[in-house]
Amino acid sequence: MKLYTKPEFDYEKYSYLSAYSSILFIPLSYIIHDFTTLPYWFSYIILIGSFISCMHHLRPYGQKCSWCDLFYYLDITIVYFLCIYSIYLFFNSYRTYIYAITLTCNYVMIRYINNNKLKTQLHTLFHLIVIYLLIKESFIFYPKITNSFISLKYLDKY
Repeated sequence: MKLYTKPEFDYEKYSYLSAYSSILFIPLSYIIHDFTTLPYWFSYIILIGSFISCMHHLRPYGQKCSWCDLFYYLDITIVYFLCIYSIYLFFNSYRTYIYAITLTCNYVMIRYINNNKLKTQLHTLFHLIVIYLLIKESFIFYPKITNSFISLKYLDKY
């Protein structure tokens, strides 16, 4: 097993949308860290996973020997952990199960489609659904409660 397979950058042959959507997990980790009461380590794992995912998704579908290196296995491990922990966090919401079924169907389509550019587009959709799920559900179930931007001690004067 290799440590990392160098990406081939051929914009006519390959699509890199999933690499671009992996970058969106970086601000997601800061949003979860700053605006929710979820544990800080959860946002740190999302941040580390986003960098690993960006490195992994620089290699597009169809590039030979790009899916059997250490970054692929690290990405998959972090994704499975985040999936299980997200279901644990948001198990009270029916939306979580709808998203889980949608993501599973998307994953199955990615596995059985032969068009590499379509696979990348579906994987981008996969990333965007996960980002939406984490933002929406964490704001619903674990918000940081703030009444206003003005401190309450200043409001007592008026």
